[in-house]
Amino acid sequence: ELAEPICPACGAKLVEIKPQGDDLTGQVIDGRFEIRGLLGEGGMGTVYRAWQRSIGRELAIKLIDARHSRDSMAVRRFLREARLASQLSQPNTVSVFDFGQAGDGRLFIAMELVRGRTLADVLEADGVFGVARAAWIGVQLCDALDAAHRLHIVHRDLKPANVVVLDDPPGRDLVKVLDFGLAKSLKDTESHATDTGLVV
Repeated sequence: ELAEPICPACGAKLVEIKPQGDDLTGQVIDGRFEIRGLLGEGGMGTVYRAWQRSIGRELAIKLIDARHSRDSMAVRRFLREARLASQLSQPNTVSVFDFGQAGDGRLFIAMELVRGRTLADVLEADGVFGVARAAWIGVQLCDALDAAHRLHIVHRDLKPANVVVLDDPPGRDLVKVLDFGLAKSLKDTESHATDTGLVV
């Protein structure tokens, strides 16, 4: 019989806090994307590793929190900004392959699956970057932002946690910027959210 885990500092019994929501592994979204595992959770939704059956490729699929799927303005903004983000094609941005609304009403975004560590994790592990390394990463970030801004896409939440340093090729510090325009697009659901002259 296994002993109950206790805190080494205070002796209290430890409890496991499990994530809320259903395990979607094995489910098929929109008849095309088979969920194969959880990648991460955030304030706006959950990201899964998935398999696109029609062409046999692995990708990431973000399912937007159900509460946003019931707000008509949030849905309109999501669709508009997802359409813009799908036009963004640049080596330092994550490609959006498809987007829409699944049969159960959940909004989804199917996108490129990137493997690596966040820039925040790399900074924590490696410490302060040298000038050449910082400049190389900075140039890539500027290239990604320039491509987005030419399409009138504003990221709104650029930070080290939203930048991935790719595992492959190793040691090259190639980066991809995550979540262009989508992470913030559903948060302001007031009727005047898209009026001319307002800053979101």
